[in-house]
Amino acid sequence: MASYILKIITPIVLWKLWRSRCSSKFDTEKASILRSKSLITYKIHQLIKAKFKGIHTNEKWENIYLIFGKRLVEYNSTMVKWICPPAPLLKLNTDGSCIEGNCGGGAEASALLFGLKWCIDNGMNQIVAGTDSLLLQNTINGIWTTSWRIEETIRDIKSLVGLHGITTTHCYREANKVADKLVSIGHSLESLKIYL
Repeated sequence: MASYILKIITPIVLWKLWRSRCSSKFDTEKASILRSKSLITYKIHQLIKAKFKGIHTNEKWENIYLIFGKRLVEYNSTMVKWICPPAPLLKLNTDGSCIEGNCGGGAEASALLFGLKWCIDNGMNQIVAGTDSLLLQNTINGIWTTSWRIEETIRDIKSLVGLHGITTTHCYREANKVADKLVSIGHSLESLKIYL
């Protein structure tokens, strides 16, 4: 029955929406999403009753899609939040930004390299470095090839990561909002500012 509904649903929806559009454009009938949904559901219900005599459904859309045995649309979600590493590790969140033009990952790589160097120069060697650039993370891990424009920066990052046992991670942009906001503020500053 589910395959039957899948075959008939698209033409019915298109026909009922086209009819509603034409009626509102050329007749006095006003277009109504609720009425269109009701007419679509009613027509599908009629066809199910005619084709499958033993099935009893009422004219609610919810009952029609229950015939499929599951919801028609399924969503997968992931909780996104900033994760603090266990002590004694420190978290370095970096973000790159350009005011004009396409930086092609150069700003992200430069920001990470600067952050790593600053932490190491200040005695903070146990670092988990996070970036919201999947390109940068996969380039550091050797999954993707390096653009020639940032090849030297990536080589320096890999050297520091290997020499000091630093872990780099990818995080979603939503978990890196603080770094993103600080970078935006940084565009208006006249001198270098480091936030701890």
